[in-house]
Parts: sequence; structure tokens; C-alpha cells
Amino acid sequence: MTTRLPDYRGLDERIAARGADSIWVGDKIQLRARKPQDADVIPLFEHSADERSGWMILPPRSRVATRKAVEESAERRPGPQTLELDLAIARREDDLMVGGINVNEVDQTNGTFAYGVGIGREHKGNGYAAEAVLLVMRFMFDERRFQKCEARVYDYNAASISLHRKLGFVEEGRLRRHLFLAGEYRDELIFGMTVEEFRQLYPKLKSTL
Repeated sequence: MTTRLPDYRGLDERIAARGADSIWVGDKIQLRARKPQDADVIPLFEHSADERSGWMILPPRSRVATRKAVEESAERRPGPQTLELDLAIARREDDLMVGGINVNEVDQTNGTFAYGVGIGREHKGNGYAAEAVLLVMRFMFDERRFQKCEARVYDYNAASISLHRKLGFVEEGRLRRHLFLAGEYRDELIFGMTVEEFRQLYPKLKSTL
């Protein structure tokens, strides 16, 4: 079993205390569906050095295309069997979108899932990513019966590696020369956390009826 690291001691207590009215609300942030007005914020996150730390660079997309994609996403109503999520991370104080988090690689047979998270450059260092990750894991463990969360991080992304270690994830392996980015082959680190480890590390985040 992993042990709680001091960097996030008490975070589950703060989330539980302030977010009791909704499973999607944390201490500083809330997770919500993307809204049409987010289309004006999303381009600020795209094609930046931070995007390179989370995914491959994609061709530029117009504001019109961005707004259309967000509006189409906003119109979709998730059902009880919806497992793959794509959510905005918004500040609790003013609902400003500061980043995003998605759930992917959902494996119902083995009970595993993965996620990706990103925070805008000007909003980093506020603990938003840590809260978003914990809220998503609580949902997937307590409401969808998954038993393990996985995350993959590029070997040069020191900030993300630090985040996962501070959250209590176990570094399970390294895929050597697994990705081609910026003209180089890079390693990819694999982190994991089981539902038992999550509940031991963050007992206050147990969902209530």
C-alpha cells in the first residue's frame, strides 16, 4: 500500500467540507460540461508549450470550428452508461474555465481507466489539477465500480511527474522510446492507483448518500 505524501495532506478534508452539495465540486474548482462561452478560452490553451507537455501538436483550428465543437458537445446529454468524460475545470469562485480533464482508455472488463488533465499556464500552481484528478477518481471508483486508475506521462514533463507522485500514484513502469515528439523519441512513464489505495489515501472523499 502507498502512504499519503505531505504535499496533499488534508486536501480530501477540504474538498469534502466545501463540496458536499455535489460530487463534482471541490475546494477551489468544479468540474462541469463545456459551455459555448468556453470557446473563447480554449484557444489560449492550444498550440502552447504546455500543450506539448500533454499531447502532440495539432494543426491550428479556427475560432469558428472551436465554438462549433464546443456547442455540439454542450448539446449532448450524457446517459447513465457514459464512461468516457471530457470536462472543463472551472474556478469555483467565478466559473472561469482554467483547464480540462478527460477520461479515456476505459476497460470495463478489467475495471481500469486512464485520464488526461491540463491547466492553462496562468492558472498553474493553484492546486486545480490535483483537485480535478481526485474528483474524477472518486466518480469512477464510487459511481462506476472501476478498480484502478492509470496515467501516462512523458518523461520530460517534470510537473506532471511531480503531481502524480505527490498524489500518491505508484510509478509502475516506463515505455522506452514510445512516442515521437518535437523530432525526438521519448519515454512514457506509467503511473497507477488502485481503489484500495485511493480510499486509504483520501478517506474523506468517500461518496455519501
